[in-house]
Amino acid sequence: MAVDLANATTAAGHQATVCVTRTRADLADELRPEVGRLILGRTRRFDVRRLRRLATRVRQDDIDVLHAHSRSSFALLGALRILGWLDRPILLHDHFGSIEIDSSVPWWFRPLARRYLAGYVGVYARLGEWAAEAGVPRHRIGVIENAMDLDRIERCQPLDLRRELSIPDSRRIGIVVCGIRPEKGIDVLLEAVAGSRHRREFQILVVGGARDQVYRDACQERADALGLGNRVLFLGEQRNVIPLIKGADFAVIPSLSESGPLVLIEYLAAGLPIVASRAGAIARRVEELGVPAFVSPGEPEELHVAIDSLLDLSPEERRSRAALGPAIARRHFAVEGSWDRWHESYRRVLGESPE
Repeated sequence: MAVDLANATTAAGHQATVCVTRTRADLADELRPEVGRLILGRTRRFDVRRLRRLATRVRQDDIDVLHAHSRSSFALLGALRILGWLDRPILLHDHFGSIEIDSSVPWWFRPLARRYLAGYVGVYARLGEWAAEAGVPRHRIGVIENAMDLDRIERCQPLDLRRELSIPDSRRIGIVVCGIRPEKGIDVLLEAVAGSRHRREFQILVVGGARDQVYRDACQERADALGLGNRVLFLGEQRNVIPLIKGADFAVIPSLSESGPLVLIEYLAAGLPIVASRAGAIARRVEELGVPAFVSPGEPEELHVAIDSLLDLSPEERRSRAALGPAIARRHFAVEGSWDRWHESYRRVLGESPE
């Protein structure tokens, strides 16, 4: 999302710089040449030398608005404002994925938001409601749903997963892309796969790194206990997931809570039939647009019934279901359609700095 917004900003004739506070910059190659780049290489939370580099770059580039792409980034920028190292207005772009099960307000948020938050944009209406309850003035709150650069997905070539992973041609390949933590419902997925009457006919690839190592290890242990060791493969973090998505036959989202999920747009744009939990703004909207199949979060039986129903379809029926995705993604979730609202948010922030 940060890459796509930066690219859209420069395409609209403005300047943008993307800052990676640690070292991972997997999507840097996707940035337009005119987008500035700063990789701080921070090794601990408050790395004085590297954070001074950020403050220096903000002054050198004459940055107008600091777009914090998460609550943790806002906390970091707020700390730099307290120290007097930064003096630019901050906009928090909040896509906190656990909002449906965790509405608590971090202890630091209210005082920082009261003093330093010039604008708040949530990707989900519930996040906007959360911000108001957390003390953000309503005139500083906006909601802009996630959108993506769909051209980047469409021009990407699929990876031959059967060849790369030695998967038989007869076996359908399902994919789950997520950072592995409890909210993503991988344990629910495992129970669903174990209960599926087609379990010997498909392979599930879980793509993403561990955000909670204890949970990740417990999922592997549960997969082994259920006899799914050769049916559910944990592939870990991948530099670019789009080729893997486009190489799969169907996609699954077993999440318990989401603000989006953004990956659902990627699945649609890639032309995959989906089975997904009814979690998050994008999931609800896509279901309203007539895309099957959505199930209740945290219900493995519903999930395996939906997977079985998908696999019961003929190849032609699966292709027909998949064909719904790209058109819906283009019509409702292209980043070009949200740029005007982001531009207005930046303009509002420039006139609404708390100090």
